[in-house]
Parts: sequence; C-alpha cells; structure tokens
Amino acid sequence: MAETGTLRLEQLAQDVAEIKGDVHRLSETVARLTETVSRLSGAVEGMKGGFDQMDRRLSNLEQNQRWVLGLIFGTWITLMLTILFKG
Repeated sequence: MAETGTLRLEQLAQDVAEIKGDVHRLSETVARLTETVSRLSGAVEGMKGGFDQMDRRLSNLEQNQRWVLGLIFGTWITLMLTILFKG
C-alpha cells in the first residue's frame, strides 16, 4: 500500500509539473495575443483616419461635380437660347 501511495504521489507531482508547463505556455500565448491585438488596434485607428480623410475628399469631389454639371448645363442652355433667338 505504501508503494501505491508513493506511485500515486509521483504521478500527482508529474501532473502538477505538466499543468505548470501548460499554464506557462498559455501565459506566453496570451502575451502574444495581447501584442497582436495592440498592433491591430493601431492599424484600425490608422484606417479610421484614412476613411475620415477619404470622406472629406469625396464630399469635395461631389461638390466639384455639381459645379461642373452646372457649368455644362448653363453652357448648353445659353447655346440653345442663342440658336433659337439668332435664327
């Protein structure tokens, strides 16, 4: 019986050592994941800034498009009126 108890204690000691190793590997994995999440967070912030800038530029582009369409439409009306009243 004493021998069985000793074997059992040895097995428990091995199990505890394995669990400690697993915990150490898990903590390393968590540290790497934390670093990765930090880098991704920085990348997302950079993308957000890019999207904000693109939104401002697109609104300027839309405004310029309206100006160009207005000029084309005004030129066309002027040309039509000139042709109608000159003829």
